[in-house]
Amino acid sequence: MSTRNLLLSLLMTLTLLLTLKAQAQVATFDTCVYSLYSLGGISKTYAQKRCVEGISQQALDCQRKEFYYPTKYNDDQTSLSAREKLDYCIASKKEVDISQTNFFKGFYQEPHVQPTKKNVCSITVNSTEERDAFRSELNPNEYTWVELLPSNADTGKFIPRDDFWIKRACEKQIRCDILVISGHFAATFLGTSGFEIRLEDLTKYSCEEGCKNFFDSVKKVYLFGCNTLASRDKDSREVYQYRDLLFSDGVAPQTSQRIAARRYTNYGIQIREEISQVFPKAEKIYGFDGPSPLGINIRRDLIAYLKDINSERNFLSTIGKSSGNMISIAGSPRDELMCSATPNYTRHQEMSTYAGIKTYIFKHGRTLPVPAFDIVAEALQKSFITAGDANEFNQLIFNQFRPSDVDRIKLLCPLTITAHAPLVPKDLDCVKNLTWLRYRADEEEEEAKKKAALAVQAATKKADAAAARPPRRR
Repeated sequence: MSTRNLLLSLLMTLTLLLTLKAQAQVATFDTCVYSLYSLGGISKTYAQKRCVEGISQQALDCQRKEFYYPTKYNDDQTSLSAREKLDYCIASKKEVDISQTNFFKGFYQEPHVQPTKKNVCSITVNSTEERDAFRSELNPNEYTWVELLPSNADTGKFIPRDDFWIKRACEKQIRCDILVISGHFAATFLGTSGFEIRLEDLTKYSCEEGCKNFFDSVKKVYLFGCNTLASRDKDSREVYQYRDLLFSDGVAPQTSQRIAARRYTNYGIQIREEISQVFPKAEKIYGFDGPSPLGINIRRDLIAYLKDINSERNFLSTIGKSSGNMISIAGSPRDELMCSATPNYTRHQEMSTYAGIKTYIFKHGRTLPVPAFDIVAEALQKSFITAGDANEFNQLIFNQFRPSDVDRIKLLCPLTITAHAPLVPKDLDCVKNLTWLRYRADEEEEEAKKKAALAVQAATKKADAAAARPPRRR
């Protein structure tokens, strides 16, 4: 081997080691965005911009505490630098103006659980149609209702839009015989409530000793959302179409690739399998293996079923009138590896072999490069492959993108916000050009112009009103 090739091999090996070290860091891009968006009073796209520019864990912790940083001067909108923001945050003793955050203003209904009744719990992230159908049809003498998310009210308290509701349910020792969750779903329940119920959070708390009883108590689960019990079976969509659909719906680009990979390829744990382990003692878990109908369209069939729920009439045949994608599974024992929060991208047997990984890259490397790099890095960490194999595979992924390829920035720049950032080609300049992140600086500029125009309009109106007043008599 020539000296040049030896140095190149050593450099690539060092890069891989740095990648593996980065995977162990606590502050990931996803947690950074989630923290800033949930507790920071800023938009998700701006949170993404802030995080991709490199917020440190120290700054992130301070941002969670203080919520907002001031502008540099009172008479303009010049922002503080990242260093100035951090210095200010650490030194600041000011009280947080909680009204300026995007906290949810509402209140929790205290559960009045009765031993002689069954508890029907709901997590209403989007449509209320499904929850209201259960409430309208089930006998209140037999069932008690518990909404786990807070109800909206101007007179309520400020409640963070994070996983606080799960902690509260566990602390209150709430037990649910039936659980109804409604919302758009892409490994996270989303909706008009503004709350995001992440599957990874449900898994995490289901594994915790202090919360196991809450999840173990559920006997029936109704998941009203697309792909809530998705398998890997092919449907009418191509992988890239689902990936782009998720991205257009606001899912982060690297997460869009990973969710699409979980849905259609042998990458990690199936969503259906993970859901079954979140509720290990559930007798029935109902959900959709594909698109689901809107709440308003399913309400009629749902009411027909609920009128005779005690007879155990076949729910699938009833709801099947609205959608042929409804299926049911039973809960399954928790996987020790899943509870350890280990990603386990190479869970499928094929992903533990050289041939299997190479086949995956040829098949999905160009459409889903982030998952492909995930598999390679984990396979190296588990000693399924050698460092030389990993270098070969990484180069194989990059070789599928030509320099002039329009998708090169769109699909490779998301690596910048993963543990694989050291591998990103420098010529992409991903931090400077954030179009792949859906962030547009001109949108902020346009918003600032609108605010300035409104201020001028208000001042002009005030001046005109003053000029129209008749002069005072002396």
